[in-house]
Amino acid sequence: MPRTRIAMPIDYGGVVVDFNFAPFDMLVVRASLGEAIEALAGAAVQRLPVTLAGQPNVFEILNICQRVPCVDEERSSYVRWTDADGRPDKVGQFRYFKRLRVDSALAQGHHLFRIAEWSIVPIASRQMKDVIERAGATGVAFEPV
Repeated sequence: MPRTRIAMPIDYGGVVVDFNFAPFDMLVVRASLGEAIEALAGAAVQRLPVTLAGQPNVFEILNICQRVPCVDEERSSYVRWTDADGRPDKVGQFRYFKRLRVDSALAQGHHLFRIAEWSIVPIASRQMKDVIERAGATGVAFEPV
């Protein structure tokens, strides 16, 4: 059964790149990159065809389905939400990280995921980083965690 393409506007013009963040930290990638990522990540990702205004149908939303509880709190530097922040629904949760460190033993075997306790940034294994770099992907940068 063919998948219906989702129509999506482009909020900011400029150079077209292979790896993009859309609103709500949603990833939009060139389909060929999504295919390479899925080859390693398997069911950890979901690929949804998307039509971007003014672009050929070569992009898709890359939904990262896995959330792994793996923050190494002792080696990380972070701020938690407090009562003073005016968000009682978030009190005690991670608000942001000055330095994020992942417990590699807990993350082992996961190639592309988001942290369960703070799902803002995608985390890639070294193997996934190699896949993305071999694909020659533009618009992506890696930072060790």
